[in-house]
Amino acid sequence: MPLPLSKASLGQLLPERLKVQGPNPYYACPLCTEWPFTPQALLAMVTHTYCAPRPVAHLSVYLVNLRNVFTAAAHKGGVAVLVQPQDLPMEPPMKSLFRGLSAFPITPANAEGIVDTDGVGRLTQRLLDAGVDSIGIVGSTGIYPYLAHEERTRTIAAAAEVVRGQVPLIAGVGSLRTDETIRLAQDAARAGADALLLTPLSYTPLTEDEVFELYKAVCEATYLPIVVYNTPTTTHFRISRHLMARLTALPNVAAFKTPLPLASTVREELNSLREGATSHLSIGYSDDWGAAAALMEGADTWYSVTAGLLPELCVALTKAALARKGGEVARLNERLQPLWMLDRAFNSLRVAYAAANELGLTEAQPPLPILPLTKEERQGVARALRVAIDGTLD
Repeated sequence: MPLPLSKASLGQLLPERLKVQGPNPYYACPLCTEWPFTPQALLAMVTHTYCAPRPVAHLSVYLVNLRNVFTAAAHKGGVAVLVQPQDLPMEPPMKSLFRGLSAFPITPANAEGIVDTDGVGRLTQRLLDAGVDSIGIVGSTGIYPYLAHEERTRTIAAAAEVVRGQVPLIAGVGSLRTDETIRLAQDAARAGADALLLTPLSYTPLTEDEVFELYKAVCEATYLPIVVYNTPTTTHFRISRHLMARLTALPNVAAFKTPLPLASTVREELNSLREGATSHLSIGYSDDWGAAAALMEGADTWYSVTAGLLPELCVALTKAALARKGGEVARLNERLQPLWMLDRAFNSLRVAYAAANELGLTEAQPPLPILPLTKEERQGVARALRVAIDGTLD
């Protein structure tokens, strides 16, 4: 049965360590202490606090769509909150979920598309142990378009069981049909995802209005924050600055994941995105070979395929970039260049599977009709990994 919350019951549900005493007590996230929560505002939110047995490592916040009465339900079930609009904070503190290094591992599955959930757990634990800031599951590298709905949900649940609220878990929910995308989003929430990564996937090229309606429909169906994923090489649709500004009107839209700009510098793009309607969004980049430089220019997030394979090295690179240590960034970037050259030559998905095999992480192969790399190409991957790990050329 849903548990109705009130100001009186709130203190019993939230741990005392999150409560800041004073004449007007408030609650603060231990990782985002710049954002205080009044009891009234907390009534409008759903947090991991209510999702036992998860530990409260982060006060992840999910706001509901703007209506006369707001309704939210925790992804473990059992909590429903009804509040009035005036109880909501003016701006959702969701940006803090999308900072630093976000690692995207492969999804190990057999030839029939059945996911090895134990393998998912091992890959996820490895990323946690390395200290990544968030984990992206069933993204492009996680072969989301090639997996059945049930397998995608099983994958998210397997990762969530390991993560248990320690870092944000971002789940890919793109699909060809809007109704299926909505079901995927809702099932991802129930399985334990903290946020959604949504690509405007389509066989027929979409218009801006169609893409807007897709995101609007998903926002109306879930309380989870959404990362808008601009990947024109995959979708043949580029999310324009105008469309991005329109999407920010949707309450769940919290972050923008995009490749490196083609017609401007990263600094110019960031300066543009930091103005106007998109100014509150977390901005992150997905091209591994230029992401550290983007972080040094002020980007919030590096969405990384390489981090799913070599998380310790990518954590070190991220820390160096955020600390503006240009020499260290250049040194670590140089170690990864051979691997990134292969990504650009053969596509990072093929290289990621070959690298995961070479590292002994899994024996899984890419989903057909995608063929694995040839023996000679795999040898190139092995050499690139040795350079990355050892820091020396053959």
